[in-house]
Amino acid sequence: MKPAEEPRTDPAVRAHHARARLGASLFFFLNGFLISGLLTRLPEVKGLLALTEVEFGFIIAALPVGSIAAAALPAPLIRRFGAAAVASAGTAVLALVFTAAAAVAALGPGAEAGTGPGSGGPAAWAPAIPWIVAGLIALAGFLDAVVDAAQNVHGLIVEQARGTSIFNSLHAIWSVGSVTGGGLGLLASTLRIPLWAHLSVSGAIGVGLALWAWRLSGPNPFASDRTGPAPRKRTVIPDEDDSGETTDVAGASAVPGASPADARPAAGATAAEETGTPDGTSVGDTAGGEAARPASSASGPDRSAAPSKWALLAGVIALGLLGAFVEDLGMNWSSLYFSEVGGVGVQFAGIAFVVALTGQLIARFTADRLTDRIGRPGVVLSGGVCVTIGMLIAMGVAQPWAVVVGFFLSGYGSATFIPTAYAAAGMIPGFGHGMGITLASWALRIAMLSSSPLIGLTAGALGLRYALVITVVAGLGAIVLAFTPVLRSVDTGRR
Repeated sequence: MKPAEEPRTDPAVRAHHARARLGASLFFFLNGFLISGLLTRLPEVKGLLALTEVEFGFIIAALPVGSIAAAALPAPLIRRFGAAAVASAGTAVLALVFTAAAAVAALGPGAEAGTGPGSGGPAAWAPAIPWIVAGLIALAGFLDAVVDAAQNVHGLIVEQARGTSIFNSLHAIWSVGSVTGGGLGLLASTLRIPLWAHLSVSGAIGVGLALWAWRLSGPNPFASDRTGPAPRKRTVIPDEDDSGETTDVAGASAVPGASPADARPAAGATAAEETGTPDGTSVGDTAGGEAARPASSASGPDRSAAPSKWALLAGVIALGLLGAFVEDLGMNWSSLYFSEVGGVGVQFAGIAFVVALTGQLIARFTADRLTDRIGRPGVVLSGGVCVTIGMLIAMGVAQPWAVVVGFFLSGYGSATFIPTAYAAAGMIPGFGHGMGITLASWALRIAMLSSSPLIGLTAGALGLRYALVITVVAGLGAIVLAFTPVLRSVDTGRR
């Protein structure tokens, strides 16, 4: 399957595509940057608010609770204002909310005199301050869910406008943003820069870059950000090879500033190939959520046996959940596993985390070219093989070198699971624009709450060494999904 070729000979279109990609990259970078800046300084939040461990746990739980509360809200916002505008506004407000949370925390009962904007805060406020901070963190989680859906929809639109895969590298840039924000947070903490001052600077950077990212998408966001690639009147003509396929030759370009001729597909391209979805509908279908009727052809495939949109959504959510389990192991359990099972000293335990993250970054920065060559099912299949082999090595050998190799392979192999799930959700026919990604994001946020507890329960029952069986099952599950219609029905690879 090959989509419409990017009009590479037009310098104006190429320049616009480059700006649009930079704008989408900034959204992903800022999302990771802003959140990690707070996460690295959570112990200070606990101290400022004078919380017990139990109270602190409830404060932290506000973030996922707020994100789950967003539910299906992102989709109508995206349809109304456009994905780029929602991502920009949401990111700017998110930056301000984190700044406000830090400023309020500085008024807490644990704050030293002269270390915050209010130098300890009035006594009458003290009992309410932790609740206010919890509310702001919940609001941050809510906004993060909205921004997450919007930036993924926008990224998918930019990818289809360009005609080449960029989705995995966008998620890699999110990881780079997380590392950058976390690093600056650690530096600020080391230099004893107050939390409120650190997050005020980060917030100002976030607001400025969010507005710039929106401007990079054009004076107005992509028209396709609101409705998917703009609905077009179809002129059906036979292909030059008389194969019976049809070509869409009229309509607005998905790229602002591009002429209608730029929207014309390459000779012989089908309507499905132009829009990037298997039945010729636009990304996420039309604004109303109704699937566009594919151009008919005497020799076209029978679509009656295709999986329903809900079956496809369940499949892509399952893929994302498998990726979440493997990523959770690498992020939250790798250091403990390396120390207790690999037998290394505590001072070296973090190597396993760094190795897993390195494998993830390498895979995400290189997976787009591979996706263009072998398609998303092929990428998921190879990733599942890497995860399965890596976890079997780490679990079976349980030596330091084996644990390092195993976690590198698991990070490398699972890196594309969640980006692929989001991209596939955005191309499921029959959902209103943005609704597929919104529902997938919401379901994944609920499901991911169970990953660490399940790994912990398995470790309690089988021992930490054999708790990796969960990720072995996840790798095998990805291999199975690669052979099902779930990914093949929305695959736009092999370009």
